[in-house]
Amino acid sequence: MAALEVVTQMHYGTEKAVSPAAEAIRHSGSLCYNCVKFKPGKTDNCPAAEDLFMAAKKWNLAMVVAQCPISMFEAAEQNFHEQTNPFDL
Repeated sequence: MAALEVVTQMHYGTEKAVSPAAEAIRHSGSLCYNCVKFKPGKTDNCPAAEDLFMAAKKWNLAMVVAQCPISMFEAAEQNFHEQTNPFDL
């Protein structure tokens, strides 16, 4: 198996290690961004998504969610990132 490609980039004023493959699908391929229950910063946000969002803010991370319990996932008609930037919340 080939090693993961990692590059260094500046994001929000911080130098970060970035996986170009994960970054390319971070919004379009993440289940959270494609679920109607994803409402970061709001009281009715999915509890799992809220925990991940708060960890991302605390540690200045970006992540892709590839698995979610089916009981928690509800497909959205439009990707959340196409509607708003969660870091503007």
